[in-house]
Amino acid sequence: MSLYWQFDALCGPVHPMTAFVNNGVDRVNCGRSGKGEFKVLSMADLLPLLREENKQPGIRGILERVLPHVHVGNRPLSIDDIVVIDVIAARGAYFPSIHTDIEWEMYSNAGFQVWMLLENWKEKGNMFMFESDETYDGGGASVKVRNNQLMIKKPSPSPEWKPLSIRKTLYLAFQCGDLVLFNQNMLHMSDFRSNADSRLSINFRVLIRKPCGGINFSPFKSRDNMLLKMYHAILFVMLCGLRGVCPLFGPSV
Repeated sequence: MSLYWQFDALCGPVHPMTAFVNNGVDRVNCGRSGKGEFKVLSMADLLPLLREENKQPGIRGILERVLPHVHVGNRPLSIDDIVVIDVIAARGAYFPSIHTDIEWEMYSNAGFQVWMLLENWKEKGNMFMFESDETYDGGGASVKVRNNQLMIKKPSPSPEWKPLSIRKTLYLAFQCGDLVLFNQNMLHMSDFRSNADSRLSINFRVLIRKPCGGINFSPFKSRDNMLLKMYHAILFVMLCGLRGVCPLFGPSV
């Protein structure tokens, strides 16, 4: 709660950002290591597809359009090089704390994620993005307030809380059909200023296959977030087969 009370003091002034503002990122670097990067786009013409119960055609439409806006080195990417590992289409501000997504801890591949606004009849309730000079090695970072200072903890063999400095805070002042494309190291959070019952969004995480076609999946390195990891293990078997999960079959598919 102290983050909410001291938000401006801790995170600096909030800069509204629309889908038509260029933040200087031409293509988002989706490598596992590095700083957070993001880019905003508008795809309002896909809204009818994404409001259907079967959202696959809409998601495929998004993926086909965002691929030119991401990169992993100089490697060209196509639809065949990517795997969507989960999709959440839900109402509400379901993660109102600064973080990077813990799902990335289970995979060692490069990847990116998409968050798209489907509906919101209030001015508030979307998302914040936080630019910093921190570097990461995949998601799973969490942030808290200690002694009026933002502290960050990144996954590692011996994680420690360290001071975090936010360079710029941006609020996604989106219209329906606008989306943010970002890498796994981009700090973000749902808008805490509204219960966001007015907000309906869709978000999903996308793995980029290694050049050999492989996906490395190691869900049980630790016992943290076991329910989420079990869910991903089941989903991964359905998508990619046993070889990605069972040591008898090797570490990747």
